[in-house]
Amino acid sequence: MKKVNFYSLIALGLLSLPAAKSFGQDSTRAAKPEMTMSSKPVVFGGRAQYTTWNIGINAGVLSPLIPFGSNDFTNKEANLGYGISIRKQLGHAFGLQLDGTSGKLSGSNADAVGGVKFGTRAFDTRLAYSATLSGVVNVATVDFIRRKNAVNFFVSAGGGLAGYAPKVTLANNTVVDFKGISGPDRDRDYVRELVIPIGVGVKFRLADKIALNIGYTATFVDGDNLDGTNGGYPTKDKFSYGYGGLEFALGGKSKPNLDWVNPVAMLYDELKDSTLRITVDSLKGKVSSVETSVSDLKKDTDGDGVRDDLDKCPGTPAGTVVDGGGCEIKMPTPPPVVEAPAPPPAPVVAKKPMRKHHAKKHHTTTKKHTMMKKKIAAKK
Repeated sequence: MKKVNFYSLIALGLLSLPAAKSFGQDSTRAAKPEMTMSSKPVVFGGRAQYTTWNIGINAGVLSPLIPFGSNDFTNKEANLGYGISIRKQLGHAFGLQLDGTSGKLSGSNADAVGGVKFGTRAFDTRLAYSATLSGVVNVATVDFIRRKNAVNFFVSAGGGLAGYAPKVTLANNTVVDFKGISGPDRDRDYVRELVIPIGVGVKFRLADKIALNIGYTATFVDGDNLDGTNGGYPTKDKFSYGYGGLEFALGGKSKPNLDWVNPVAMLYDELKDSTLRITVDSLKGKVSSVETSVSDLKKDTDGDGVRDDLDKCPGTPAGTVVDGGGCEIKMPTPPPVVEAPAPPPAPVVAKKPMRKHHAKKHHTTTKKHTMMKKKIAAKK
């Protein structure tokens, strides 16, 4: 198995810098080909306006204990730790950071009864590497009180892999070294476990491209073998790293570091800019001119329903029926109505008086008929 140590991580980080820098510059040129060296960043102008790649180096104190939780050993010891970081800032307040940490962790049971706990006296673990990828949130970048901060706070959380080799001193002073006998097949130099780092820190701006970082990271190990002792089951081991270091922004001097740009100040400056105000006033004038033109197009002076620019016969009287061109439609005059003369009155015909013998004869005939009806009725 090939040995992996912190120096390999440093070499990898240094080798990746030219590629990262080249990538950042190439992506900037591709995203904003029209930008010049004197371009001023604007709101919604994209990440290409800024330097977004950062590299840092740090050193500090490694300890097999965090402020909360238990430990398999009564006495913790502080040891030297060191690391590098590469970060890509994705926005004003958020970025992704790759961290590599190495060093030594140790502790003892000097305060335990007889100097022994869980059958061990002390441990000394070589932390070959702890490689993690974390999300980093800059807390004070967006500020409504100050235009540009010289101090920023950050929090981080992520995940990764750690490789380490514990060396344990047992109660009988026998030393067991796990280097070379780690892993499922006992053929690895280091134990490998997943880790979860959670960190906080403060960043001081020394210059636009240089910052001093002071931070603390608590790392939770997915195993109970960091100190070579499986004590206090089912608890798992953890370690902490308090550090200080310098961070450098990669990119041209003309581009500001995105870490220190306050978007609130940028927005305020754009709104206050006299050039922007002149542009806004010009746009207002153009809008007013367009509105006037539209109003003129809709104007109908004589009220005949045809716009003035299409009216071929302007000034038609109110109520006049017009055609599509605004000209009066002249209706044909109907012929005069002639009344027919009244018909002459009908002639009056005088009735002749009935003669007496005719009236008498009529009465006698009526009487005979009546008598015949009575006889017929009596026979029935």
